[in-house]
Amino acid sequence: MAQSKYAPMNADERSAVAPGNSRLNMAAASAGTGAIAREQVSSLSQALNTASSKIGSLTAAIDALRLVLSNLRSIPLNIAAKGEAAREATTPGEASERAKAPDSLKPAIDLYSAAAELGSAAQLPPKQTNEMAVSSLIMASAPLVAAGGTSGQELLKVATLAADAGIGNELTNASDKPFELLNFAGDAASVASAFKVPAMEVAEMMAVWRTSMKLTRDQAFDLADATNQLGKMAGGAKPADIGAVLKQSGGAAITAGLQPEQAAALSAALLNSGTKKDDAGEVLKSISIALDKGGSVSASERGAWKQLGLDPAAVTAEMHDPDKQNAQGAVLAVFAALNAKPAEQRAMLAQTLFADSGNAVQLLSQNLGDVNEAFSQVKDKDQYATSKVGYQSSVHQSALALSNTPQGQWNAQNARNERLAIASANAVSPSPQTLSVAGASLDRMSEFAEEHPTTSAVIITVGTALKKIFDVLLDAVVDEAKDRLRKRIPGGASATPPDVSSTADSALQLPTDPPVTEIASLAPATVREVEIGEQSSLLNTPRLGPSSVAMGAISQIVPASDGDAGAAMGERLVVVASDTLAAPGQVSKDLASSQASNQHVTFAPSVQVYCSDPGSSENIGLLVTQHLQSQFDNQFTPLMSSNPLATRRDAALTDGVA
Repeated sequence: MAQSKYAPMNADERSAVAPGNSRLNMAAASAGTGAIAREQVSSLSQALNTASSKIGSLTAAIDALRLVLSNLRSIPLNIAAKGEAAREATTPGEASERAKAPDSLKPAIDLYSAAAELGSAAQLPPKQTNEMAVSSLIMASAPLVAAGGTSGQELLKVATLAADAGIGNELTNASDKPFELLNFAGDAASVASAFKVPAMEVAEMMAVWRTSMKLTRDQAFDLADATNQLGKMAGGAKPADIGAVLKQSGGAAITAGLQPEQAAALSAALLNSGTKKDDAGEVLKSISIALDKGGSVSASERGAWKQLGLDPAAVTAEMHDPDKQNAQGAVLAVFAALNAKPAEQRAMLAQTLFADSGNAVQLLSQNLGDVNEAFSQVKDKDQYATSKVGYQSSVHQSALALSNTPQGQWNAQNARNERLAIASANAVSPSPQTLSVAGASLDRMSEFAEEHPTTSAVIITVGTALKKIFDVLLDAVVDEAKDRLRKRIPGGASATPPDVSSTADSALQLPTDPPVTEIASLAPATVREVEIGEQSSLLNTPRLGPSSVAMGAISQIVPASDGDAGAAMGERLVVVASDTLAAPGQVSKDLASSQASNQHVTFAPSVQVYCSDPGSSENIGLLVTQHLQSQFDNQFTPLMSSNPLATRRDAALTDGVA
């Protein structure tokens, strides 16, 4: 049988009295009456032996119940294990759903996650990327950006794409790189508004423009202006489609001698002539290669050029004119010469010079007016380019018109709301330093639980039970106070005892002969210790559940003990009352004036333990012993207050004095 160091004196003796009601005939000792005093001691010893016997029975019952509960707990665990084995592996989506952040924090988390990705791609420190995140929120509400509904997070993704493409690496001053990336993001978002496509699509297009055609920021935006201007032609080619053709083969056109705007015009003419967007890029590339071969042509190609009445070397020279004025004329001259041939020769010549793109070139040559109109649309940059006319440019005017629509205004308002929401979330969310401190505390709790699993189980059980019992006690105190005020009876007890059973996860009712009275004052000293620990050790940390609170508090106030961690905890949680009784000498002088009296007192202790997961029998026995001691003090101390000797002996039995 498990022993408890907190059992009453003579707890190891076995009484012949069966557990149940025990009557003590307590006679107050008169002066010189030793027989009466011995009778008192004998009766009191018998009562204590009875209590000790009950504790022994209780401990044995707990041991048996613990085995049963252990077997019962293993059943659902085994079933759950089988069920988990039958399930499919957790998908990444399910895992992310379990770790889903609160909705109020999600915009901020997404924004700064995008900023972190940008920092990794651009090799920028966190401080700069966080500043860029704030700037992106401001930029998202700008009219030209808001017209297309591009958010701050999307702007950061655009900047990340630009960093991956190497934009900004050419800068001599590395501190200018964040501004270059943000400028690219703003340009792409403005062009996206004019083109009426997502910002990421335009970003991919413009990044390729700048790398394949070796354009500066201003040149790339002027090309976007030219593309947007060409989209206004009656042929129906969309600016985004023209830009996609340039993305695929713009570099080849620039290598052949065409200017970026001329390459855009030729792309628009191809689309307007009926060539599909997916094929137009290859056709532009074939035309560029054919016009740039010069004298290094094959015999069949030389014969085709001769039939057209053109010298391939002269055509290439015109394409690369230093003044960059003759490329347009060279292209138009080739198409005009091809279109002048009879239909039966035209197809063969186009096939010889332009391979698989011959049919598209033949169609293009039949629409020379449209080709010439396309070149004319972008010839004078003073009419449409941002570098020349600023905010009167083609892209700016198209985006500004959209920003003044109800949808554009709503997009701007949404951007402002997002900025406010993220700023508010940053204001109330824990700082990284606070989260670091909380994480360290949780790590220490985890280490404590791993090293001392038995103690941890007790702490979790007690913490959960104490919180629920404390809540019930608080409600009971309030109800009793109201009852006393209503009855105006000082010190009056509540008519109805508080019901603890409704708050407990499970209840273990011990076998007793008298009716069971529910205990409402379960370990008040323990509750007080846990509360103090909670306030001192968990200040400024995230709110945790009652079990975690108890774990954190007791791991601070209870040192780990390899020998008996549970006993160490019990010693810390027990509060010993101070001795306020009179000295033994004074008591003996007062015996002469005392009068003998016989009092019949019924000692019927009842104990009910509540716990969600019973721990070891020693710890439960500790709680039971404390309850028995408390009931004994509450029932006998008032009756024996007029008998100094009995009170003195009772104190000796409870405070450890022999």
